[in-house]
Amino acid sequence: MIVRPAQTSRLRYQGLVPRLVQLVHGYPPREVAGTEVYASRVSSSMSRRGWTVEVIAATRSPARSHGSVFTEEVDGIAVHRIVNNLPWRPLGQKEHDPLVERRATRLLERLSPDVVHVQHLLFLSAHLRFPCPTVGTLHDAWAWCARGGTLLRNGEAPCPGPENEACSSCYAQWSTGTNIEHMLARTAGVLGKVIEPDRLHDLWRSLPGPIRSIPGRSRAPSPADTADVSARQAAVQEAFQRLNVLLSPSKWLAQQARVQGFQDIRHLPHGADPCPQGPHSGPLVFLGSLTPHKGAHLVAQAVEAARKKSPDVPPLQIIGPPGQPEYMDSLPSAWVHPPLPPRAVSEKLATARALVLGSTWPENAPLVVLEARAAGCPVVAPNIGGLPEIIHPGRDGLLYEAGSIDDLEAAISEVCSRRWDNIEPPPTLETHMDELETLYRALCKLL
Repeated sequence: MIVRPAQTSRLRYQGLVPRLVQLVHGYPPREVAGTEVYASRVSSSMSRRGWTVEVIAATRSPARSHGSVFTEEVDGIAVHRIVNNLPWRPLGQKEHDPLVERRATRLLERLSPDVVHVQHLLFLSAHLRFPCPTVGTLHDAWAWCARGGTLLRNGEAPCPGPENEACSSCYAQWSTGTNIEHMLARTAGVLGKVIEPDRLHDLWRSLPGPIRSIPGRSRAPSPADTADVSARQAAVQEAFQRLNVLLSPSKWLAQQARVQGFQDIRHLPHGADPCPQGPHSGPLVFLGSLTPHKGAHLVAQAVEAARKKSPDVPPLQIIGPPGQPEYMDSLPSAWVHPPLPPRAVSEKLATARALVLGSTWPENAPLVVLEARAAGCPVVAPNIGGLPEIIHPGRDGLLYEAGSIDDLEAAISEVCSRRWDNIEPPPTLETHMDELETLYRALCKLL
């Protein structure tokens, strides 16, 4: 590990309770996905170990004014949420919202952390400066992929890497923001002064999906200027280069980052808590965001085909936060279930026949796969990204060719026809946190 000198020296470590601040693009219970759940686990673990932990998180709250800040206590952790109601912007403005940046900077100055852990800067700002040593974790390829870090060229084929012309059209095809959407956000901010913000948000979500999707469809996307692509890439790369230590939970993503010019990346695998194991006689389970690149539709098609051929294949439960209405319409509604709270995921996996991933993008190191292994649940996943590092075919589950419904169908049939009694558990979460705390304390001693 190479540690660069801290920008500012503030020795509050010896004999005092060290203070950790995490930055992340969302935080439970308002936002629940892999990065957000991981950040909450870091908060809980470090708090139990005696650290003072606070979080600065972006959130979307249409009934509150853009750039406003509100603080909630989540499991004993103070979470300072900065409202970003305008996440879809022209690429030249995408990673730099001056108002959001000012709010985050003031919070950092007030909280005076000893260590900052950057989980994600999406919806915050790539121009932030930090007053203390910093750790960053690469959860995806956002550092060089403006399409949400998915590395999918136009949402379809795996992307070989950033190219100005290709990134320009790809981002335009993915981004759905419009002036109408911005106007609605400002209007909602005014109404939120009269109507309780969460109530107003519920009213918006109660509208039919086609109506809610109109603002995002009200114009054809236009490509960004290639200069904007270059500026975005440079700003984000500089943001990560300002960090003292950069971590990656998979060797695959670490290598991809090195190809893009990032150096001094430390591989630190994630872990999962041991949990009770059930008979695994329940349904097949898809757990994840219901977006096209997560591939719930592919899993549903493969399960339907497999069930027609074999009575041993159980039905599928598709569990996760809903995506765009058009995509939700492509899923069999009888199989779709609302997202589970993080604590209930292990219980679901303890009885599931198998966890099935349909990802068409190169996943990094999904926490849900480690949780499945900890629960003794076999995993069916595409042979892409960092997944082959955490799934050993024949021992923890099966791998298939990404995007191939026929290959996925065959893997589902096979996983249901076998017994899986000796699935190897992953490293424990506490082992991971031990290494992370050691890193934090080493950085504190730099002060």
